[in-house]
Amino acid sequence: MSARKKGLEHSKGEYICFVDADDLLIENTLKILISNMNNDIDVVVSEASFNGIVTQEIFLKGLLKCEFPVTLWGKLFKRNILFESEAMNIDKIFDIGEDYLSNIKIALHTHNVYCFSDCVYIYRDNQSSIMHNRTYSLDYEEKFVFEVKKLIFEKLNELEDAWYQFRFRTLEGMVTNNVKFTYSIPWIKQLVEEKINCSLSRRAKLIRLTHNWYICRLIFLLLDKRVFLKKIFARIKKCNRI
Repeated sequence: MSARKKGLEHSKGEYICFVDADDLLIENTLKILISNMNNDIDVVVSEASFNGIVTQEIFLKGLLKCEFPVTLWGKLFKRNILFESEAMNIDKIFDIGEDYLSNIKIALHTHNVYCFSDCVYIYRDNQSSIMHNRTYSLDYEEKFVFEVKKLIFEKLNELEDAWYQFRFRTLEGMVTNNVKFTYSIPWIKQLVEEKINCSLSRRAKLIRLTHNWYICRLIFLLLDKRVFLKKIFARIKKCNRI
């Protein structure tokens, strides 16, 4: 994030595109991105699930529900939006998920966002990266949730359902990554007691109903094993047909 901030400070152009050190762009990435930008658009998002323009509210809700890419790469931003939102000013304690926080800050200063489904960015999976070697902890996850709440606080009423789903998705990630928690923790207790009419994943519903981390963890492992076995059997059938 500090490198991005320094680059932004030295930038002169009207638009900004970020590229991580491990990754690549296709030949016409910038040409494609800029062709979808105009005076009414603040951000262009590639690899979305559809093509079209969305409003700030839809973009914010989509980020909270991870329906839009939550990275800074693969997008084109108007330079002034990055400065106005202070998108690069992220607390150094957030060394994982800082892109997500930046996107939330940016979204709060946008009007229209153009999305398209084409892939213009080549993400290369680096096994030695921070993402693959991080240690998950309850303390970090809680700080992250509270930071997101602080950013969207003035719009919580508008984003109620998406905020609800975001917190349950956080709990799903905590169970998956073996982060132990108790249902007596105030924000978790409040969350499972809230009755908001919106769709939740099967795993989120399990977390809400069981009130037991260990049971959730066990079922998640069984579900993951079942999915893994299904893929193995499908591969064996395919090989047998060949």
